[in-house]
Amino acid sequence: MDTICNVMALTTEALLLALSKKVHGDREHNIVCNFKGAEATQVWKQRKQGIFHRVFQLLFWEDDEELDDDPEYLELEKFSQKHRTLALAWSPETSLNVFPKTVAFCSAASDHKLRLYNSDLAANSTLQELRGHTDYINAVAYDPYGEYVVSTSDDHTCRVWSLKELPGQCITNIRLLSPGMSVACHQSEEGKLLVGEKCGVLSLFNLVSGQAILSFDSNRSPLFHPLETCSAHVEGSECVRFSPLNHSYIATIGQPKHQLKITHLASPHPILVTNLQLTGGLTWHYRLPYVCVGNDRKLCMWKISTK
Repeated sequence: MDTICNVMALTTEALLLALSKKVHGDREHNIVCNFKGAEATQVWKQRKQGIFHRVFQLLFWEDDEELDDDPEYLELEKFSQKHRTLALAWSPETSLNVFPKTVAFCSAASDHKLRLYNSDLAANSTLQELRGHTDYINAVAYDPYGEYVVSTSDDHTCRVWSLKELPGQCITNIRLLSPGMSVACHQSEEGKLLVGEKCGVLSLFNLVSGQAILSFDSNRSPLFHPLETCSAHVEGSECVRFSPLNHSYIATIGQPKHQLKITHLASPHPILVTNLQLTGGLTWHYRLPYVCVGNDRKLCMWKISTK
C-alpha cells in the first residue's frame, strides 16, 4: 500500500499549487503555492489577511530510477498580491540551473487580471498585469516555448497574450459559446490550443490565428466516445489529474470529506484512499511518481508506483 512519504508544514493554508513541468536538471524541481493567511507582508502590512505566492525548490535524491529518500524543501521566494488567486501556471523558462536564475509564472486573480511574475531570486523581480477579461478567469497555460500565455474566463472568451514579439498584448480573442473552464497548449505540436467550455464543448484552435480546427459537443452528438469509465466519488469530483507517467492512473479529490483517491482505470479498487481536512490544489510530478496535495497548512506528497 502506498503511504504518505512527506509532509511539509506551513503557517498558512495552501489554496492552489503547481509543479514545474520541465527543468534543466535531474533532481531540482519547483513548486509554486498560493496562500491566504495572517502572514501579512510589508507590502500589505495594513491588511489583516495577506495573499501571496511562495516558491519552493524540491530536491529529489535519485540513484538511477530508485527513489528511496524523501524529497527536501527549500523556500526560494515569496510574492505578495492583493486579490484572491484562481489559477496558476509555470512558465517553461523557469530554471535554477542557469545564471541568472529564472522563476517565472502566471497568476489569474479575482479582479479579472493576469499577473506575470519574474524573478532572478536576487535583486531583480518584475510584475506585469494583463487586462482584458471582464469576468473570473478559470484557467491559464503557457505554450511550450514560453512565447504566449493563454487564459479562458467566465466572460465567454479565450485570450492569447504575446510575451515576446508584442509583450503583454492580447493578439487573439476567441469567442466561446459558454464560460471557458480549462485550456491547454499542445506540448509537441506547435500552435495547437485546446479549450473546454462549461456547456461541454471541446474545441481545438490555432493558437495564433484563433481559427477553429476541430470541435465536438460531449452532451448532444459526441464525435468521440469514452475509452474508459470508473466511479470516483459518491457526491461528485472537484478535481481530476492524470499522471503524466501513465495516463491509466488518475488522482481525484471529491466529496464527502475532501477525499483523495488514486485510481487505475483497469482496476475496480482504488490504489489509495484518504480523507483530508481541507484541500487546495492537486498536482502530479511531471517525471517522478509523486502526487502532491495542499491540505490545511500542509503540502502532502505520496509516492505512487505507476509501473
